[in-house]
Amino acid sequence: MKLPRRHAPRLFALFMAFNMSMLMSAVLTLVNLGPGGFPGKWLHAWGVAFVVALPLILVLAPLGQRVVARVTE
Repeated sequence: MKLPRRHAPRLFALFMAFNMSMLMSAVLTLVNLGPGGFPGKWLHAWGVAFVVALPLILVLAPLGQRVVARVTE
């Protein structure tokens, strides 16, 4: 069963949110286990998250679009 094409943008967002949140939470958890205060940890995690997120979204976006195309009409 395929869903109507009008659902494609939301399905794509769901696919990307799932993958990005899974991967980024893993990275941020590892980063936040180090010593130091909150502001330093947060700024460092933010920098790491951006550097990791950009290539991941560029790699995962086409895959997400193909997955959504297969489950929609």
